[in-house]
Amino acid sequence: MPERREFIGYRPRLDGLRAVAIGAVLTEHLGGYLAKPFMAGYYGVDLFFVISGFLITSILLNDQTPTFRGSYRKFIGRRVLRIFPIYYLTIFCLLIVDYPSAREMFPWLASYTYNYGVVLNKEPGSGAPLFYLWSLSVEEQFYLFWPLLVISLRKRLKILSAITLVIVVASYVQLTVHLITSLVEFNYTGLPARMGSLGLGALGAILVAWNALPSGFFNDRRVEVIVLLSLLLTLTLTFRLQFIVMGLCSLYLVLKAASFGFRTTTVDRFLLHPAVIYVGAISYGIYLFHVPVAVLMTEHVFDHFWLALPWEKFGEFGVIRWHSWIIKFPVYCAATIALAALSYRWVESPMLVLKDRWFKYSSARAGQVAA
Repeated sequence: MPERREFIGYRPRLDGLRAVAIGAVLTEHLGGYLAKPFMAGYYGVDLFFVISGFLITSILLNDQTPTFRGSYRKFIGRRVLRIFPIYYLTIFCLLIVDYPSAREMFPWLASYTYNYGVVLNKEPGSGAPLFYLWSLSVEEQFYLFWPLLVISLRKRLKILSAITLVIVVASYVQLTVHLITSLVEFNYTGLPARMGSLGLGALGAILVAWNALPSGFFNDRRVEVIVLLSLLLTLTLTFRLQFIVMGLCSLYLVLKAASFGFRTTTVDRFLLHPAVIYVGAISYGIYLFHVPVAVLMTEHVFDHFWLALPWEKFGEFGVIRWHSWIIKFPVYCAATIALAALSYRWVESPMLVLKDRWFKYSSARAGQVAA
């Protein structure tokens, strides 16, 4: 293997990819007919998983803390400060407004086991669902066990990469051919089946640490165009290996964003646009808030206005009555982004300051890539 090198610092294109991921999720959940031709929601979450696996593994590999206990403590401390405050504040606020799913599923939500609870309990309170929070439980479970493996083996990257590859293969086999029948009902939301995407990101981080990425392949514009077209085609079709293809395409995009940039000028400029980068930076809050914002605004604001309109006077344009998503989509997205911006400024940013005050990494650049 090539000589190992230290991981790169902050790469804004990764925040750009986060914006793409959250945009896909918003389209799926709020976009009405816009989402019908594509697997937008699935892919958005899958891309988030690959990014998370890549960044988390990169941070752990780059950490210079000499002891296992110290390294794990710093990682968990930083994750807690990044994830817990706004998550539990959101759940608390939903309890205050008597949001059905928050009340009925509170033990699962509070313990980050909602990815299993949502299947076992068939999503009670379906009128105001929190179904999408299953993915945050998957990530939190990943954050608990994955550092144990990486910290133990970060000086033995051959073994780490072999174990990671086995996990990836086993996860995609379960997801595609249902190898273990008792886990099939959890294929969509369970950690074992969704470790494929997280593991692919981790493999990418190991390749970067090894300086093993073939620059000719990643700098070839033809490959870039083929991957992008393949991804678009995969999102519109249904075939047995599509989950694997999506994961591999996401890994390619993440590695391009982290180490090379994009030869397609339009793509590169989009990912580096300040507004796109900002949306990516606050995407955690957007993800947390978007469904409750839509549900509460529909119930308490939008429907009162929409249903009161004299649709019979609109003539042929009265058909819009049955396509309220045309108005809801931009309005709800704007409201969610505004709320997430406030959250990032007044809740999340102070916690980010505490991360470096209380759990500062030995390698300065490791902190720059923290999710």
